[in-house]
Amino acid sequence: MRLYTTEDNYSHFGVKDEDQDNFKVEPRKQAKLDGYRVGERLLEGMHFLLTINDDGTLSVETPQSAKDYMSKLNEERWLKQALDYAKDNDFFEGLDGLEDINLVMTNGEYNFEQHPLPTPKVIGKVKL
Repeated sequence: MRLYTTEDNYSHFGVKDEDQDNFKVEPRKQAKLDGYRVGERLLEGMHFLLTINDDGTLSVETPQSAKDYMSKLNEERWLKQALDYAKDNDFFEGLDGLEDINLVMTNGEYNFEQHPLPTPKVIGKVKL
């Protein structure tokens, strides 16, 4: 998978064909929202799963790994707060943690724009 920009200037991760001239666009439909941003220490360490539905709307759900913990809280309340937060903010994390994702609204529909995280570079050595 590599990051490509299409003619509409949206970035997508895509897969190149063997001839390297064409690629199949696989736009991201999901992203992670850090629970700390929604519930601070109460939700620290968990992530909500944001999904762009086929009709262009946005939904949020609790990942399977956090279902047990959220069952002890008012899950409906926190899902609503997470959705409200997502609609008011635009910076999220890719499911694999390898890209930053921005949420954008275009023609009344939500889209994710992906930005791969930079690869760290060695800029010098320190002798201790």
